[in-house]
Amino acid sequence: MDVSIIIRTFNDEKIRNCLDAIFNQKTGYSFEVIIVDSGSTDKTLDIARKYDVKVINITNFTYGGSLNKGCGAAKGKYYVFLSQDAIPLNEHWLDNLVEPLKDNKIAGVFGKEIPLDDCNFCEKRRIIGTFNKPPKGMFTNSNSAIKKELWKKNRYDEKISISEDWLWAEKIRKKGYNIVYSKSAIVKHSHNLNFSNLFKRIRNETYEVARIQNIRPISLIAKGIANFIISIYLDLLYVKYNFLKLPYILIYEFVVLCAFFSAGFRLIF
Repeated sequence: MDVSIIIRTFNDEKIRNCLDAIFNQKTGYSFEVIIVDSGSTDKTLDIARKYDVKVINITNFTYGGSLNKGCGAAKGKYYVFLSQDAIPLNEHWLDNLVEPLKDNKIAGVFGKEIPLDDCNFCEKRRIIGTFNKPPKGMFTNSNSAIKKELWKKNRYDEKISISEDWLWAEKIRKKGYNIVYSKSAIVKHSHNLNFSNLFKRIRNETYEVARIQNIRPISLIAKGIANFIISIYLDLLYVKYNFLKLPYILIYEFVVLCAFFSAGFRLIF
């Protein structure tokens, strides 16, 4: 077995879109698909079992723990991680994601993400900007691949609340390996979060990444303020200065700013 594709699931019946795209891949790699489910109560698993997949059920979810469970059951030489709501864009996604791992110095690869059609415009602009020029240290298990041999020696942290991917990449870089970005391994992936969930996600991700990269609280808060000002301009530019959308932009970016402040104060206290 060449590749094990590991997908974490919980109550997402749209997983059929993800699985259809996987099983339509034109690839020379043999692969298996492993579903790690955290207690879905809808038809997610009924849909998944219509495909040639292995299902693992877990009760205590953490991002790192679920990946370790999947990897522990995997037979492939390479491990590919894909979000349940991420849809590979074309038939060569898998090849484009895995090929760089043939280089001995490359430990991990993450692919490009583009927003889904129903994504709100602020999030669309943010995703496009992020993946046009990924920030330093970035690694995302929404669409990534690593080597089995390295996972065995460097398992994912099971205690961290989020950003287990950034932490793994930081540790592996310190050991002399490289993490690379594949612009041609593209998936459609985005979230339409309400403001409450947006705040929680940005706060938690920002806090964990700041801890991983040893960013000082004052620097994080300053970055949040700068990001707030720049993002309003970029959002307006993205919607071609449609000022009718300005109220939503201000609320959205203020929520993000508050998340940065909250993460910064959490680092202090």
